[in-house]
Amino acid sequence: MTAGVLFTLAACQAKRPDAARSIPSDPDQHLVFVYLDPLPAGPEGLELRIDSVSAVREDGPASPLTLAFDRVVAGKGARERLLASGGVPAGRYTELELRFAAAAAAGEEGRTDLAVPPEGTRTAVHFVAERGRSTVLRLKLDPRTPASGEVRFEPLLAAAVPDRLATGLTGLAVDREAGAVFLFDKVAGQVVGAVRTGRRPGGMAVDLVRARAYVPVGGEDAIVTIDVAAGAVIDRIPLTGGDDPAEVVLSPDGSTLLCANAGSGTVSIVDARSLFETRRVTVGNAPRSLLLDAAGTRAFVFNSLSDSISVLDVAAGTLVATLAADSGPLRGAFDRAQRRLYVINRSSPYLTVFDPVSLSIVKKVYVGAGATALAVDPRTDRIYLSRRNTGSVEIYDPQSFLPVDTMPAPGEVAHLAVDRQGNLLYLSLSRSRTVRAVRLVGQGTVWDADLPGEPSWVSLMGER
Repeated sequence: MTAGVLFTLAACQAKRPDAARSIPSDPDQHLVFVYLDPLPAGPEGLELRIDSVSAVREDGPASPLTLAFDRVVAGKGARERLLASGGVPAGRYTELELRFAAAAAAGEEGRTDLAVPPEGTRTAVHFVAERGRSTVLRLKLDPRTPASGEVRFEPLLAAAVPDRLATGLTGLAVDREAGAVFLFDKVAGQVVGAVRTGRRPGGMAVDLVRARAYVPVGGEDAIVTIDVAAGAVIDRIPLTGGDDPAEVVLSPDGSTLLCANAGSGTVSIVDARSLFETRRVTVGNAPRSLLLDAAGTRAFVFNSLSDSISVLDVAAGTLVATLAADSGPLRGAFDRAQRRLYVINRSSPYLTVFDPVSLSIVKKVYVGAGATALAVDPRTDRIYLSRRNTGSVEIYDPQSFLPVDTMPAPGEVAHLAVDRQGNLLYLSLSRSRTVRAVRLVGQGTVWDADLPGEPSWVSLMGER
């Protein structure tokens, strides 16, 4: 091997099962997420074991973070990985420290153990930890693979806070378990920021014109407003205790926000300019999702425990109809002409097709039990549907309703989102703790991005 070889993350130990649970809920803690950059492939054979990662405050104390993996082997197939995360006390931080448990290199005479620095290796990085906020750090590591005959491992580190993205390039992923929204580059898949929202954030809505994201926070009975460009919470809309808000939608003109309150069986209608709740409508039991038509005049509310769909007149703020649904209506999606409303059900094996004007059932399509997510490609009207324990997303022809293809999806898909601008499908993979981007044409995986907890939603900035 030659000096200066860079290693890649071809083989990483599986994430530790306690990694997500280590994320503190204490609002006085500042969360830090350390992502290890993908590096150019080098010769095979270098293996590292990381003992710890710590953020070092300027006055001396080091705060250890929880490792997401601890083993790295040189090879191909690199991508950015979440290396460590955790809470640190408030203050000004100036360094990041890595300690290595072991290192080994392969050579002509077999594997050679390398001596690792006993005191750890530090690199300068500057950020201010504030109460209730978070920082993403990007780490580069050059292990400086020793030349033949050398037995000491002396890596070089470099760390930085990522630059902010142009708003149009930004994607947002809700991590329900971490209580945060992560900002990522929707082209490259790199995580660039994290915004703490509070306990149990739900399905968000974005305002593309004002660059705002609205996130319901079920554990705190509120809706928070995020300035996407600044990567920060700027407003908070209080709801009624026990509402347990689950999902929001925004009218096309950005003036009205609707929130499905699973705990109280209501929908809050909020003025998105003044951020005040102007009215609430009683619907069915446990409404957990809702869908607004393209004109912003009608909202369809999916009541998961009363097997019904409530139809609201948005301008009047009234209930105009209640539709009978199969067991556990979960989510709906329109075709591009708004002539069909597709509905998946948690406890029914059928995809139900409604006429959204006459509010009648057009067709029921057998797709199998355990639906979890639904999306429709606005260019082709193809239907993308995921189910529990299938390991795939199934693709249906909108005319014949026959399955025409599948794409792999490890673990359970919590949410699907289509980006027309990039012609990509985004998957929130809750069990594997990743967000995945897949080409709609060709279906190749473009990238995977790690999150620390439970990715449950993806929204995209971009075209208006």
